[in-house]
Amino acid sequence: MSLPRIVMLGSWPQAQLGRLRWGGGALSAIRIRLRWASQALQKPWRTRLWVTLRAALRKWGFPAGLLGATLLMLVNCGSSAGNSLPAEVLYQDDFSADAGNWALDSDLEASATYADGQLHQYIASPNLIAWAELEDREFDDFSLEVDATQISGPDDNSYGVVFRLNSPSAYYRFDISGDGHLSFMRRDESDGGRWVEVIDWTPSPAIHRGASTNRIKVVAQGSHFSFSVNGQLVAEADDGTYRSGAIGLEAGSFDEPGVRVAFDNLIIRQP
Repeated sequence: MSLPRIVMLGSWPQAQLGRLRWGGGALSAIRIRLRWASQALQKPWRTRLWVTLRAALRKWGFPAGLLGATLLMLVNCGSSAGNSLPAEVLYQDDFSADAGNWALDSDLEASATYADGQLHQYIASPNLIAWAELEDREFDDFSLEVDATQISGPDDNSYGVVFRLNSPSAYYRFDISGDGHLSFMRRDESDGGRWVEVIDWTPSPAIHRGASTNRIKVVAQGSHFSFSVNGQLVAEADDGTYRSGAIGLEAGSFDEPGVRVAFDNLIIRQP
């Protein structure tokens, strides 16, 4: 077990983690209300709503010949659109240009840079993690998705998302590895930065191994978390230690350095 080393802000040694493994616009408002009514109300209420809408459209000057077709269109759209609206997008980034939203720190041990329309995280030292933090934004409940591609380096690595980040020693992290494992960990500031393995390293067939791209999804709702890789739910957990904080994209090494991971197509929504 390596002794802790002093590293750059946002990067911390992970040698002490260990790895236990098992196996290898007005009309829009009407449409929204009508959608709800057509799904949740009984037929007499729909009839009343129809009459109310017809009177409103006449008042707004709709030609009489178009009233029936317009109302029918609205009702049909409302009835077939499903039970929910698209979730609100809180942040989105395709990393095509550096807009100054990310803290990109670099030194001899790790670096974060823009390259080829992606955000690259490179780990040059063993037993180290480092992340690029989305600055001046905090999230409590969210649904995050991002493409993560292992570019080079050993498959015995880690990469993923840090979230509810309050300090370099108080956050959660969800990782996958090039050899097909996943983990969910918490770093406890109140306990000297101790790692707590909420979900220890576990193999998952959903993870693309080696130099591949994996679509990672993290959903945080209160104290409940769910994690998906490539569209498959791979883990769920409950932990109420941290309720909000920043988000970062991270990569890490174990015994062998040289890990390079590229992130792309990030989107953060309301859950």
